[in-house]
Amino acid sequence: MPKSKSDFTNFVDARPNYFPGQFLLEDDFEIQHKYLADRLYYQNRSLHVSGIVEGLEVEVFKEKREVQIKSGSAINSNGDLIILKNDTYFSEFASLTIGELYISYKEEKRLKQQESIEESFTRWQELPTIGFAATTPDDAVKLAIVFITDSNSSLDLTVRSYSGIFLPNADGSDLTLRSGGDANPNVAILNGSLTVTGTITGNIDATNINSGLLDIARLPNLSADKLTSGTLAVDRIPNLSANKITFGVLAVDRIPNLSANKITSGTTTGNLTIGGNLTVTGAITPSVGNSESNGIMFPKDPGGGSGDAAWIRYYSRNPNSTELTIKEQTTLEIGTSNDFNDHIALMPGAGNVGVGTITPTAKLEINGTLMNKMDLIETGQRFDWNSNTHPIKVYFKDRLTGKPVGTWIRAIQNHNSWRGHYWDGWVDADGAIRVIHNHNNTAATTANNSGAS
Repeated sequence: MPKSKSDFTNFVDARPNYFPGQFLLEDDFEIQHKYLADRLYYQNRSLHVSGIVEGLEVEVFKEKREVQIKSGSAINSNGDLIILKNDTYFSEFASLTIGELYISYKEEKRLKQQESIEESFTRWQELPTIGFAATTPDDAVKLAIVFITDSNSSLDLTVRSYSGIFLPNADGSDLTLRSGGDANPNVAILNGSLTVTGTITGNIDATNINSGLLDIARLPNLSADKLTSGTLAVDRIPNLSANKITFGVLAVDRIPNLSANKITSGTTTGNLTIGGNLTVTGAITPSVGNSESNGIMFPKDPGGGSGDAAWIRYYSRNPNSTELTIKEQTTLEIGTSNDFNDHIALMPGAGNVGVGTITPTAKLEINGTLMNKMDLIETGQRFDWNSNTHPIKVYFKDRLTGKPVGTWIRAIQNHNSWRGHYWDGWVDADGAIRVIHNHNNTAATTANNSGAS
């Protein structure tokens, strides 16, 4: 919380100017003391944070309701320097069974010069005071939490705060630097942000960063030559959530030896470029939807040009429907665009492709109804079937030339006199392209065979 502003109303801004033969009054000595004391308290209160400076360790005794506080020092929030000169025993726990042990600053007038004069004390004596309460007072320094039992009392030392440095700033924010206490005595904890204008040297390993968030914006211009060796362990940067890397390209070759157990959870948003192979031991779950931002999108225009794309998507065909049975009608789409001669090819090698079966025994086996759309051949009403330029002959030649033996296709035509006909073309065993047309004549079926070479 922000520090309260200092009240300079009674701050002494003058000091005695001593010279030989000077007649000194009581006020001269008091103002000399207050001049120095004001500055000491102001420095302690403004540039230091309240806490232990050294010592003041706490120990419990077995089978005793008593603790020992070792000698030491502390600074409180008022800027008082508290000195405990000797080891001290404390047992005034009253009826509390758990509470906070603390040390506070106290001063008393001592050494009375004349009993008849009330204000004839010659000394102010500083008296450090050990206390115990449910909550430590604001102007005291916490030493430990004590759990009181009849047999063995115990301590919680994690509450011990050590003094540190307060860094003055424009709005009085609690910008402090102090040690990690008893648990991490060699760790400096900065409460606030850090900007380094020079060079940071040393090793940042698994024990140096063990909590907190790494904001990528704090590492600007992290180019390819910034990390050239070593391993970045993601478990050293816990809580790396979806909004922590929002732009830029993370090149995996900049993080050598990123092994299988380095990223175990979390979400990455934005673009991720991997200059090598990626092995995933779990499921890959792309987003659902029917747009370029969903599913799996392959790089566009692999051969140049424009508009070429390929994708795999999974989506509801009626996402806005209020009927659940309609809304849950889905499609798994494998698509390409944008030229008529762009292809989708299933290449199982020596295996087979099955639809409705997981044990196909042919290159393509369909277990279920097959529905396909035949091409419509424009004949121009031509009867010159024997001509090599007849549209039906040209259609099958264009599609079957160079294909393996056994390749087969089927089509229909728009000749007015050949209604009810469909045409089959295939590459015969001798390599010739043959075409047969079939027609339905009422209840009977007759087949007239014609060949095309």
